[in-house]
Amino acid sequence: MAIRNMKKLEILIHRSLHDETFDLLQDMGVLQITSRQDFKNEDLPEEFHSEDLERNINEVRYCLDFINKYRTEKQPFLESFFPTPIPIKKSEFLEKVFNHNQIYKKCQSIEEQLNTIRASMNRLNAQLEFLNRIESLPIALEDIGSTRYVKSYLLEINETQYPLLQDRLEKIGKELSLQKFSGKERKCFAFLIIYQDLIEPVENILAEESISILSLPQAFEGTPKEAIQSVKKKIQNFEKQRANVEKEAVSLLKHESELKITLDYYASELERRNSEAHIFKTHDVCLITGWAIEETIPAIEERMKSIGKEWVISQRDPDPGEDVPIALENGPWSRNFDVLTNLYGLPNYTEIDPTPFVAIFFFAYFGICLGDAVYGLIVALIGFLAPNFIQMPDSSKRFFRMLAWGGIASMIFGALTGSWMGDTFDYLPSFLGFITTLKNKLMIINPINNPLPMIIVSIAIGIIQVLVGLLIAFF
Repeated sequence: MAIRNMKKLEILIHRSLHDETFDLLQDMGVLQITSRQDFKNEDLPEEFHSEDLERNINEVRYCLDFINKYRTEKQPFLESFFPTPIPIKKSEFLEKVFNHNQIYKKCQSIEEQLNTIRASMNRLNAQLEFLNRIESLPIALEDIGSTRYVKSYLLEINETQYPLLQDRLEKIGKELSLQKFSGKERKCFAFLIIYQDLIEPVENILAEESISILSLPQAFEGTPKEAIQSVKKKIQNFEKQRANVEKEAVSLLKHESELKITLDYYASELERRNSEAHIFKTHDVCLITGWAIEETIPAIEERMKSIGKEWVISQRDPDPGEDVPIALENGPWSRNFDVLTNLYGLPNYTEIDPTPFVAIFFFAYFGICLGDAVYGLIVALIGFLAPNFIQMPDSSKRFFRMLAWGGIASMIFGALTGSWMGDTFDYLPSFLGFITTLKNKLMIINPINNPLPMIIVSIAIGIIQVLVGLLIAFF
């Protein structure tokens, strides 16, 4: 029910104990390493630079994201929230060597192939969409364009415009040919062939009449129907290629476990290297500075004895205004509500831990809001049982237990207000009438027939909460 006492530790070790000390501290996980602002450290680790690790982490994440897109079997719903841990011994994890570069290059190659195939298929689909518009035309598409003496146009015009266009073209000369073909939605197509000398006046007429000239997206051979068949065959070939390439992507799923372990290894190594960057080093000694919970210091000293005698630990209390990490210490019941305090912001080191007070009011408000005995029972069972069947971190277990206690509160308020799956229990068969009688005996407030007492209770709890908050702030 308080904020745990923190101490500033300074561990001075001989340089020969550097790796063993860091292994020990990383294994215990009880020291938050900080840097000494008055010391300038220029002796950073050279074996593995942070840039290399960050690049490796990004590459492994890219591989995992890439192969996950081509997963043939969908992950179970719960596993998407609580991934199944991969069992591995600590010694195997620390010695894990997996060269992800080949997988990374393979993923890049597959993605490039798929992007090329998608671009080609998009282009072909655009061509197919155009060809479908002119599918009914009996002309050879290779005839559309310019030659030495003539130029041909494919026009799309309104039915009402065609006679006017025909009249205007006849007035400028006879060295042209205009054929009409039926279209869709009161439109028609016209195939126009003109002598080269008539290009300028003809194009002026087309512009004045706002007649659109259809341009082929690329050169085609044969009629539109023949071109459509050719394009569809190309699309089918690309679909086969895409299927084969995607099979290669699916085959990479066998490396998923190794990639996940490698990612964790790189992440822990990066965290270690970043922590090492805060250590002051000379030729002979290293100074490790950090924060630790007071109760863990004897354990650190005891473990340090196992690696040698060339070390010394000093400790001190936090200075006023110093930025101290926060560790909460609550009782067996209220610690389940730590998740709320962490969610909304931890207090300062010199302030009061609000978790016990938050727990009480959250418990009450959750019960009032859900307010049903049966639904509360369901939530409580899920909250208490789920952590026993699903592997999850301690923070998630506390979250479920918090929901479970909220379910218990809902059961209490539901019983006091006579809500058991709403009013379902009022319509039970006569031979189950004793259940309805029990429900009515437990009911103290009937918010349906007489809502005023429930309003008074809600307002009273709200006032109490505000007063408690003011008293805590005053204290």
